Amino acid sequence: MINRVLLLGASLFLSVPCFNQPATGEGFTVTVINDQKENLEGAVVEVTRADNKKLVKSAVTNKYGESVFYIPFSVGYLLNASYSGYTTQSVAINKNSGKRITIILKAGTK
Repeated sequence: MINRVLLLGASLFLSVPCFNQPATGEGFTVTVINDQKENLEGAVVEVTRADNKKLVKSAVTNKYGESVFYIPFSVGYLLNASYSGYTTQSVAINKNSGKRITIILKAGTK
């Protein structure tokens, strides 16, 4: 019985680094604001591949209007930001786009 407990404990101890791995890919922050420069909490930000439009990741912005993504920049991507009552905006990004990207949404219907 003690051997089983020790084996289980050792297995759990050795598996901890697997759960503590840093995110892979390049990290960047997307900030979504309106044309009055107010943060838009709850905006939806989608990252799609530029070549085939397949969804890679999506997130909802926090109270600062920010979402953080970690993706490998092996291809170009499109960022699509949307918020109720505002026109959806799309921005092309690549590895040279920088670590902070701001998208400004204008009031409209889309």
